[in-house]
Amino acid sequence: NIYIVTASFEDYLISIFPDNVTIIGSQITYNQDLVCGLKFNCYNKNKIVALANANVFKISEFYTDSYSDFPLASISEKIIIVKGDELHVCNNIKEFNTYFGKPNQ
Repeated sequence: NIYIVTASFEDYLISIFPDNVTIIGSQITYNQDLVCGLKFNCYNKNKIVALANANVFKISEFYTDSYSDFPLASISEKIIIVKGDELHVCNNIKEFNTYFGKPNQ
């Protein structure tokens, strides 16, 4: 299964990806077709909550560009950090923390 878990708004991304990709993102509320609020902010630990609601508790291969995705990296078997055109593979959360210069948790 392929999931895109993002702080971006689901409504804006769904039409970009094929049907075999599940989009989990921030959600907005509408009032008469006008955006009026934020229903769910899919950021940081909320990404774990959103995946759990989709019955996903482990990630086999995870791509990220941000340390704010630490919660997702912590449930991932293989973490791939994207920086421009380069990919850096981390085989565990310790390597992820080291890459970003953070203390190991």
